[in-house]
Amino acid sequence: MRYSVAQFFGGAVTLRKSILLVSLLWLLTASVYSEIRKVPVSINGRIPLGIESFRLEPAKSDFYLMASAEQPDFIGLQRVTEGEHDHLVSGTGKPFNFYPERVQFRLTASARERLTEDKPYATKANESLPDLFLKLHFRLK
Repeated sequence: MRYSVAQFFGGAVTLRKSILLVSLLWLLTASVYSEIRKVPVSINGRIPLGIESFRLEPAKSDFYLMASAEQPDFIGLQRVTEGEHDHLVSGTGKPFNFYPERVQFRLTASARERLTEDKPYATKANESLPDLFLKLHFRLK
């Protein structure tokens, strides 16, 4: 059985009833979007920081450099969103409100599979990808 708005409110729709209906719809919509969302931040204590793709020319081989931060305290870390507010929660469910004394940064080079759909940066080298990986060196400035 279907009801019109007028039947639902028992007669003609007045301004007051219209405002009430709009308010109810707004509250219903707000409650749907204000749900608590938990998003994992860490994978086994490793937080991804970024990824960049490259294409080795002339070999036309794609490879990726992935940066991450590692720390045992990061295991199970989640970003919890409640409405418009975000905060971090540890793997034990407690608020994560400290920065660890030590954090290890990692840069991983990989060519195993296609990781992104972006246009890779052309990189020229007259060697194969495995040889290039063996020669990669990084330094901090």
